[in-house]
Amino acid sequence: MHEKERELVGLLAKQCKDIGDVQDLLKNLFKGTIEEMLETEMD
Repeated sequence: MHEKERELVGLLAKQCKDIGDVQDLLKNLFKGTIEEMLETEMD
């Protein structure tokens, strides 16, 4: 894992209090990534 990835993981982990928070965070990150990819593909 690269240093920037570790920093991001650390920042995100601070926001999570339980496994539900982790699941919600991953869902939102995945959704945002897919949306960004689709928008880029349409351009």
